[in-house]
Amino acid sequence: MKIVIDLWMGDNPLCAIRLGSITAANMALVTYDHFDPMADEVHTAKETGAILVAEAERVSRFNRDFGLAYEKV
Repeated sequence: MKIVIDLWMGDNPLCAIRLGSITAANMALVTYDHFDPMADEVHTAKETGAILVAEAERVSRFNRDFGLAYEKV
């Protein structure tokens, strides 16, 4: 099982891993509510088919703001 946690790759100059370079993941965990890692986690979940795991309060935000289907959260 491959799990990614709090990814912030898109515009993070200190991250050696680039957005889109993760090709396989089963779960993407979001532990806090900040746009940068949330957007990168959603991108990775969409690209890999991973289930996004976060607080219950975030589910509607992932659907509304990022277009992630409810069954993927």
